[in-house]
Amino acid sequence: MPSCYSCREVFEPSALRISYSKNYCESCGVGLFGADYFGFSKKPNPTAKKKIAVYLKVIFVWGTGFCLLVFLFFSMSAQSNDDTKPQVDRANLQSDIFDG
Repeated sequence: MPSCYSCREVFEPSALRISYSKNYCESCGVGLFGADYFGFSKKPNPTAKKKIAVYLKVIFVWGTGFCLLVFLFFSMSAQSNDDTKPQVDRANLQSDIFDG
């Protein structure tokens, strides 16, 4: 639920008006802006379509971040496996030299 920018009380979206990208209730808006307050547009109620769009954006961003983490994990894992192979070969080579 949105709240008034000035008094921080929670209101229904239709009870608020938008001024300079901020939500104001009627009592705060009239106190701050006078009669000009009623010229501001009312805050629209969120529609189901808008709510679904917001949820889809959140799911998309979360999914993208998760895929990036999986990619980084596997690329770092492959890189660490490549780094350890030459060390193992050098260790075997050194043991062969010292043994024989």
